Amino acid sequence: MKSLKVMSRRSFVLGLVLSAMFILSGRAAAYSVEPMIKTIEPDGNGSIMKLTITNTDSSALALELSGLRVTTDEDGVVSREEEYEDLMIFPMQTSIPPGRSQVVQVRYVGDQNLDVGRVYAVKIEQLPVAVGSKASGDVTSQVKIGLSFFSHILVQTQTAKPDLLISSIEQSLENGLDFSIENVGQGTALLKEMQWTISDEDNKTKTVAIESLDTGTFGAQIPSAPKRTMKIKPDALEGLGKIEKIVAVELR
Repeated sequence: MKSLKVMSRRSFVLGLVLSAMFILSGRAAAYSVEPMIKTIEPDGNGSIMKLTITNTDSSALALELSGLRVTTDEDGVVSREEEYEDLMIFPMQTSIPPGRSQVVQVRYVGDQNLDVGRVYAVKIEQLPVAVGSKASGDVTSQVKIGLSFFSHILVQTQTAKPDLLISSIEQSLENGLDFSIENVGQGTALLKEMQWTISDEDNKTKTVAIESLDTGTFGAQIPSAPKRTMKIKPDALEGLGKIEKIVAVELR
């Protein structure tokens, strides 16, 4: 069985850097998608993302693509709602021969005067395929692969920056730090691409290793999204007393 691998330029992508396997009519199918996340602008030449899909299998691959608007709730749970107006995708369906690649163009055509950034996604899923042989008299059926992939798009101006307000810090030996974040800036915060520092009551400061940061199921905080809870694991607190302050600064 071959592995189905999705390549990513950024490691955060909320569990979107996936490696999975599935069997189709006794054989494996595989493809790769990149980029898995990209920032584009609301208008002009910068409002386009080119998505490359490569068929690494020995048989043709039929795919369907659709646009989605991404939001989160106060628990950081992601919702992806179908979006028919803001994203233009071409082609929306494609068949890729073995060993070949297809470039799909995704253009943002929504509000060009965004006050705050938005997050969208392109859903990529395999079309139903026929199983069985008409020539041999087998019944031909349609099988839908239940595995979908998402390439995420941050739509915001070049000057849009995130601004995280951090509050409600709770500390324990077992759980480390629980705290609330709210993005009051104009740009989406990619939480694992920020530098996190913690300071205790004696003003001792320590940089938090990214692996000690628990972002939950979604690794970004969209502007104006509901306040949500995050965690810093206990190992990051070694050598410090009671934590009084947490600061996150964008690195890019």
